[in-house]
Amino acid sequence: MFETQADFKTRKHKAKLLADKLRQERDGKLKSVRKNVKGALTAQEKLLKKQRKNLVDRTFHIGAADLTFRLLKYNPLQENFSINITIKSLGKRSYLGTVPITKTRAKVFWENPDLLIPKMHLALNTTGTVIPGKILFQGPDGHKYPAKNIAEGWYEPVTGMIFVKVPGGCFQMGSKREDGDEEPVHKVCVDDFLLGQYEVTQGEWQGVMDYNPSRSIQGNNYPVEKVSWIDITKIHQKTQQPEEW
Repeated sequence: MFETQADFKTRKHKAKLLADKLRQERDGKLKSVRKNVKGALTAQEKLLKKQRKNLVDRTFHIGAADLTFRLLKYNPLQENFSINITIKSLGKRSYLGTVPITKTRAKVFWENPDLLIPKMHLALNTTGTVIPGKILFQGPDGHKYPAKNIAEGWYEPVTGMIFVKVPGGCFQMGSKREDGDEEPVHKVCVDDFLLGQYEVTQGEWQGVMDYNPSRSIQGNNYPVEKVSWIDITKIHQKTQQPEEW
């Protein structure tokens, strides 16, 4: 049996109607799925933001048993101690700061630092990084000494040098000029690292290496000079390195 032209047009029209109906049903279901997924994601995002806010708003108490500290140097003009405090449970994370203490009490605590009991509060920032909150030292009479100028860093016990943390990051290295050894410009990323707060003095070098290579002005408080890369690696090997770096 042959299909007439009229039958063909009728069948084609019915097929188009069916296809349109199926397309509408599909689009409706997709719209419903998208709406449900978007709603679920929005609800989950709100929950995660709330959880993050709760974490960021929280502070974590660190007791004396988990802390070690060192009184580094006393500044009689500002009447404060430079301190280095370390958290054992966080991979020996180390912080630097100052603690205001009067001259009359400074000598007692310098000779008996165990009289001071440290307490510390930590918090989380929005990226999940641990940041120091309050650091308090309590004396035997109950008086509290709050630490100030707190920053992540490290005290090297052999030389007495203070190192501060420099956050890592990325930068463009190289030159667009036709300098063969400088091309091409490329992205370089470095991790966090420690940098000496001050230049290495001749006295610090002498104390570790038993000689002073400097040839111009000499004196324990002047920067050391005339040192090579090999010399640097030698003093690096003779000094202690922080475990978390």
